[in-house]
Amino acid sequence: MDLKGCYSHNSDDWATPEDIYNHFVKELRCIDPCPLHSKVNTLTNIFLGNKLYINPPYSRIDSWVTFIENNLNMNKLYGYACPIFLLIPSRTDTKYFHKLMHLSCSIELYFIKGRLKFGNSKNSAPFPSVLIKLYNGNIGIKKTMFIDRDEVLLLTI
Repeated sequence: MDLKGCYSHNSDDWATPEDIYNHFVKELRCIDPCPLHSKVNTLTNIFLGNKLYINPPYSRIDSWVTFIENNLNMNKLYGYACPIFLLIPSRTDTKYFHKLMHLSCSIELYFIKGRLKFGNSKNSAPFPSVLIKLYNGNIGIKKTMFIDRDEVLLLTI
């Protein structure tokens, strides 16, 4: 069996499934600091006081974790409590995942059952996904749930 495609990437141009993206960006009015095909280096911008939805390029998740940490720290400094929603592969053995779990904020983990289809792909992703909600509050993991894809659309601020 050829597993080469499961562990490599030819491109980071994989859009969030449309219904999930619309839920966070259009319905909950989150800002997407890294929209697909953007020419802006959003890692240099802090979005103070704004709810964020991030489906980062998976080759740069570690850079986005640093961005999230900086954003949460700045929001805490200025008294904002806006959440950040992060959709990433459920790779709990990675350094970036452990760094996320040790940020000084409240964390909710939503492990999505099944595999998502990104962009216009005919096939599902070769990995499971997790949606992580991070927000200023008591430090630590507040909730861990396994949810169906449709239940993602029920998550609120």
